[in-house]
Amino acid sequence: MLDNIVVDFTESSQFLSSEVLIPLLIGICLLALVIYLLVGISKRTKPEINGEDLLGLTGRALENVSPDGKVYVHGEIWQAQARQGLIVKNDIVVVTGIREGLVLEVEKKDIELKNTL
Repeated sequence: MLDNIVVDFTESSQFLSSEVLIPLLIGICLLALVIYLLVGISKRTKPEINGEDLLGLTGRALENVSPDGKVYVHGEIWQAQARQGLIVKNDIVVVTGIREGLVLEVEKKDIELKNTL
């Protein structure tokens, strides 16, 4: 019964003509290239942040800040100046102001440890 079924793939109606297939493949390749480039550009550009967006954020002192030093806030390293006193390396800091040149004004954050007993 299956011996009587003949499939003829020589008819041109079964295939896309080269006039359609080649531009279609070129279009798909160009689209893939554009998507690849856009993804690459988006990964390389850093999000812009306004200095005022940093106010109130906490971070960590990367070195002693007395009065100048470096802190790690919002995923980036910033120049900072202590508002008062000495901030020791690894202290938790809070951003209280922004000075000219995007220098952060910071102060040591008071951490209250609660007795869990």
